[in-house]
Amino acid sequence: MKLSSYIYPILLFISANRIDAFDFDRDVGIYKVNINGNEVCVNADYFLNVNKNKIFNLPPDTFSSLRTGNNKATAYGSKGCNGKSHSFPISHQESRCKYCWDSCGEKFNDNSSAHGNVMSYRIPKGVVALAFNTCLGSYGYSDPGYQTVLEPGCHDTNGFDVAHLTFATESKTTPGTYEVIGKPDFADGNFEDEMSVEHWMYGPDGIKNAEGTSWYQYIFELLDPTEPRMQFQVGNGGTWLKPTQSKWKPGDPCRCSPLAWPATGGGETCNKADLTKCTNGCCGTDGCGGLLQTMEGGSGYWLGKLPTPRVKWTIGSVTKCYSYWSNSPLEVHNSQDLECADMGVIAVSNRLLYPPDGIGFVDDGMLGHAWINTPLGKVEKNDENRRLTLILDTNNFKGPVAYMLPEWYDVQTKWQDQNGNYHPAETFTNTGMSTGGGAFEWSTVPVYGHNSKQTRNIRIPKMQFSFNEGENTVLMSAGKSYTEKSDLFTPLDKAMTSKKKPLDESQLLTLDSGHVHECGSYSKDLRLDFKGKPLHLGATIKRRKESDGMCSAVVEYDEASIALNCNSTHCKIKDSFKVVEESVVKKDGEWSYDPGQLRAYDSIPKNLQGKKVFPEHSFWLNYDRSKPNNLCGAKPASKKVLYCRQTSTSDWIAWRWYAFQNQPGFQRLKLNKQQKRFLKKRMKNLHKKMEANSPLNDWLKTPSSTPDLVTIDPKLLIDPPKKFKYGFVPIVVYQGMEKPESCKLA
Repeated sequence: MKLSSYIYPILLFISANRIDAFDFDRDVGIYKVNINGNEVCVNADYFLNVNKNKIFNLPPDTFSSLRTGNNKATAYGSKGCNGKSHSFPISHQESRCKYCWDSCGEKFNDNSSAHGNVMSYRIPKGVVALAFNTCLGSYGYSDPGYQTVLEPGCHDTNGFDVAHLTFATESKTTPGTYEVIGKPDFADGNFEDEMSVEHWMYGPDGIKNAEGTSWYQYIFELLDPTEPRMQFQVGNGGTWLKPTQSKWKPGDPCRCSPLAWPATGGGETCNKADLTKCTNGCCGTDGCGGLLQTMEGGSGYWLGKLPTPRVKWTIGSVTKCYSYWSNSPLEVHNSQDLECADMGVIAVSNRLLYPPDGIGFVDDGMLGHAWINTPLGKVEKNDENRRLTLILDTNNFKGPVAYMLPEWYDVQTKWQDQNGNYHPAETFTNTGMSTGGGAFEWSTVPVYGHNSKQTRNIRIPKMQFSFNEGENTVLMSAGKSYTEKSDLFTPLDKAMTSKKKPLDESQLLTLDSGHVHECGSYSKDLRLDFKGKPLHLGATIKRRKESDGMCSAVVEYDEASIALNCNSTHCKIKDSFKVVEESVVKKDGEWSYDPGQLRAYDSIPKNLQGKKVFPEHSFWLNYDRSKPNNLCGAKPASKKVLYCRQTSTSDWIAWRWYAFQNQPGFQRLKLNKQQKRFLKKRMKNLHKKMEANSPLNDWLKTPSSTPDLVTIDPKLLIDPPKKFKYGFVPIVVYQGMEKPESCKLA
């Protein structure tokens, strides 16, 4: 016999009587309730806030939503709870919560997207809904964007104003206090977890359709370099540069393939008969233009790298909506070998070794870098492809490092429709750059915690911010964009074409060239987050216009902060905290919401002490492409000789010398003899004209307001052998914690 035939009288009976004991059958979601020796079964959805470890009297309204036949919430596409709709039980679950709902990925009953289009909600009786403007049930946010509390009834919203609902019921012991339904029961003992993903955005906006951009980023040791490396990934300085694209409108082909991510992220499928009309994966209003290609990377600590505790800087080039990455001439992120047909980084410098693990340093300081269109890799006179070139400015190395193959941004990126046409039309190969921005990216910060009935404590790795301007930290400065080819491209092209034409490096990217990024008014309190509980650091990042007209992003510290320990050189973040839980209260008709917080301890609690409490990562110990000798069909000029040395971070690197035009990354192009001669002649001219100042070729000029520059690990700087002085480049083919076999110390 169906339970529903008897459910109403049973619920009335339960609501009026004391529960003696009950069990939960997880397989079928049923509570077995024993009342005065009588056992009844009730669907778990109707026990909204049952604590199965306690015996209590159920309040009369526990099953009110069932009695009214309305135990679901509904999102509507029009105000007044009208129009297209999407209903869901209050017991709905997302990946990060129970009794909650995200609009991300949801659809109305007409199959249109609900995300960003919900104009009203109806909340059922017996519960209230905490409303947020982010999809925090699916993604981690340090600031989930609390909006308000929605009581039972109909409430108008404005699309993105409410993207997430979390349901709560009134406390049975404290009237006016509401408890979130479905909060996990934390088992006593120790546990491992991670802090929430967080972005500190601080860089000023740039411009569109630029030839390139430059800025200075502070390189410093966020982790204690004397501590063993744990599973930790934080980008402590970088940005996202993207190609400038024409405005996308509905009906245009998506910029990402309709048959790949993100189109297939929700399980959608497209009509393969006409892929150009498919809307899956168009990312709403921009056709996925924001995902198509980015130049990111920067300084930080990355998973899947060598087990060294020092900060490093790396290229982070991405194309085809994060389908392809390129971080160095031979390696992609997480130490994966690049296929010969997927290589995109072309080495230019004959004085700097660029390892797969990134560039290391021996002190803290500002790293100047530019990504800008240059003619360094032209294969013929009328070659108009754009080549994004990396130029550095440090204490001991200045000048060009490498550039990205235009074919990597073109061939790798486009998708083919049913008529054989390729999309999208605009990529980094043929359009300008959208510049600006700058951020800290907190991705994987391990947590070691302890639960008990009284408290929940957590511990995080030791981290610190060093000062580089008095008792402040200048994270970023001197952002500029360049629009004229005369700033760099044209004088370089002339110098590379002719043996006689000199290269006046003082006239390249001069301080008065380009457009300085406007500061604007900006101030942000810095915080980290664990499960929605913020850690307020007591530090603020502000933008400041300097006397030379440049804009800097500066961190100022509050000496009274209970989360920091500061001295004359740095501020350390305290590493252990009490988790204070969230609260929802209605008093005198007004709602208040406190998300909780992390409250710092002055010393590590006993239940969190220990030397190796954070998980180690499965680091790679030896990255090796030293064999075969003719990698990708490219024959090294140094033949079988493998040069090697140990770096200042204790790892070993080994390299071979290649003629510039014969390095492995070029082999995918299948260049003819004339194109190779063209490349060879021009690079020999460039190396000869740079020789007098090398390795301090001052292409990027340091503004006067910039703090002291950083020093690259001297072990990464080399003098080319006499026979490889001009037109040759070193390619690192090995990096590891062990010395490679049969290598020649250099």
